[in-house]
Amino acid sequence: MEQKMFCFQCEQTAGCSGCTGNAGVCGKSANTAKLQDELTGALIGLAKSCGNNPKTENTDRIIIEGLFTTITNVNFNDETLKEIIAKVKAEKNKIVPDCSACQNPCGNTDDYDMNNLWNDNEDIRSLKSLILFGIRGMAAYAYHAMVLGYTSDEVNSFFYRALSVIGYDMDMDLLLPVVLEVGEKNLICMELLDKANTETFGTPTPTTVPLSVEKGPFIVITGHDLYDLKLLLEQTKDKGINIYTHGEMLPAHAYPELKKYPHLKGNFGTAWQNQQKEFDDGRGISVAAVILNDDDRADAPLLRPNHRVKVRLVYVATFHDVTLRPGCQGKSGIFLPPPFDFFIEAGIPAAFSI
Repeated sequence: MEQKMFCFQCEQTAGCSGCTGNAGVCGKSANTAKLQDELTGALIGLAKSCGNNPKTENTDRIIIEGLFTTITNVNFNDETLKEIIAKVKAEKNKIVPDCSACQNPCGNTDDYDMNNLWNDNEDIRSLKSLILFGIRGMAAYAYHAMVLGYTSDEVNSFFYRALSVIGYDMDMDLLLPVVLEVGEKNLICMELLDKANTETFGTPTPTTVPLSVEKGPFIVITGHDLYDLKLLLEQTKDKGINIYTHGEMLPAHAYPELKKYPHLKGNFGTAWQNQQKEFDDGRGISVAAVILNDDDRADAPLLRPNHRVKVRLVYVATFHDVTLRPGCQGKSGIFLPPPFDFFIEAGIPAAFSI
């Protein structure tokens, strides 16, 4: 049977072997999977181009953002993926401008065809996949640290080396040490993110987090990006709108510089698999807006320069007079505001009420 796609990145993968049909278990379409493969192949080409050529001031960010984008559930928007692919290719052209017009190409800077990986010997495929999936996760940590102004040359340099290794023919004896190094560098990256978070938002302390929702307008925010939460808290201050975390954003309540905001009221809901039930549980709770970032599907344009956030209208079925501003797409659509305060003053506060 012809494979429409191949992806075995997450623990939900079909049959514990790989999603190969029209869509993955996570909902990612075959076309989106192919674009993510194309993006990964372009990142490998960019990394190899930097092997003997100096990178620009933007290359690290492009590498990190590109890897971050391909984590499961981060971005399933095909147009966004195409834009990032174009950005990666443009960056490579800046670094090796003569390669694209070379009459005798050596292939050293070519983009990598990910089908070569998916169809490789299973041992080689497994080791290279461990490297790839590891640096994708590490890129998320590096990205969150980067937006707070913290970077590591050691971590960033490893992204280039690891990507290049995936693109070269190497045996198991050479790949296994790189796999182990992924863990080593990831620990360094986690330490970097911890430093960024604690120096920016204070040292976390044990905190009791209410699970009840108060009456009145509110916004739910999920993901891992504490800086997004900080922006939201600042822009909703004294607006009469309460903020609730959801999912992986729960630990934010432990940081002194975040929990000092009185309108950060508590946490809404439990685990991700209960989201549909909890956002429409029959008790009259109708959450109209959820701000999603990082590990949630970041389809929308950036709310601040070079940053990945979106606002999704999750549930508006009980509201019949909601006027959606330009950029909104009805029920379960995407709301595209520039800053949060535009959203807050968008004329739909009733849509937040319970």
